[in-house]
Amino acid sequence: MGDLGVDNDSHVVLYASTAGQRLYSSAMWCTRAWWIMHHFGVRCAILNGALEKWIAEGRPTTSAPGNYLATRFRANPKWVRAIAYKQDVLEALQGDGSQCVVDALPSQSFYLGTSEVVYGPRKGHMAGAVSLPMPYLVDWETAVFASTQEMRALFEEADVLSAERIITYCGGGGCATTVAFALALLGCTRVAMYDNNLYEWGADPTLPMADPSRADGEPA
Repeated sequence: MGDLGVDNDSHVVLYASTAGQRLYSSAMWCTRAWWIMHHFGVRCAILNGALEKWIAEGRPTTSAPGNYLATRFRANPKWVRAIAYKQDVLEALQGDGSQCVVDALPSQSFYLGTSEVVYGPRKGHMAGAVSLPMPYLVDWETAVFASTQEMRALFEEADVLSAERIITYCGGGGCATTVAFALALLGCTRVAMYDNNLYEWGADPTLPMADPSRADGEPA
C-alpha cells in the first residue's frame, strides 16, 4: 500500500470494467479487493456501476498513468476477525442458531444442486445455510448496486440481520465478499468470510452438505 501511495489517511476508490465479464461480475473483483484492504485498515469505497457507467455519464478519463508518492501504511489486526475457518462454519451451522451462514453463489440453481457448475466434488449447499445470491445485491452485468433499502429488505427476508455473527461463503471468494460489502453498507460489522469456500468444504466428506436435487434427499 505504501508503495502505491496509500497511507492510513488516504481515501481509496476501487473500480473495475464490465467489458468482457461474462462468467464473472466485475463487482466481485472490487468487493474482493475492498474486503482485504478494508480489514487491513484502508479507507476505501467502490465506484457504483464500474467504469462504463462513469463514461456513460460523460465523466473524464485519461490514458496517462496515475502517480502518487510512496508513503507508509500501517496495517491493523482486524483482518483476523474477518476470516472464518472450517471449524467456525461447522459450529455456526450446528450451534444454537445465533449465527447465520449465507450462501452467496450467483443463483438458486447452485444452492439447489441443479447447476452444471460445481465448486468442488459435491453439489448443493452447506446444510443449514441460507441462500442470498450475489446478483440480488448488485447487477451482474452493469455492476450497479441495489439501494440500501432493497438490500435491507433482502437480508431481512432471509433473516440474516438478527444473527450475532454472519459468515458468508461461495465457490471461490468473490460473491461472498459482495454480500459482506452489502452488509457493511447497512452498518453490519459482525461479518466474516469463509475464504476456503466450497472447494475445501465440498472435498471433505465429513462436512454436511444438502443436495435437494437428489431424490433420496440424502446429504451430499
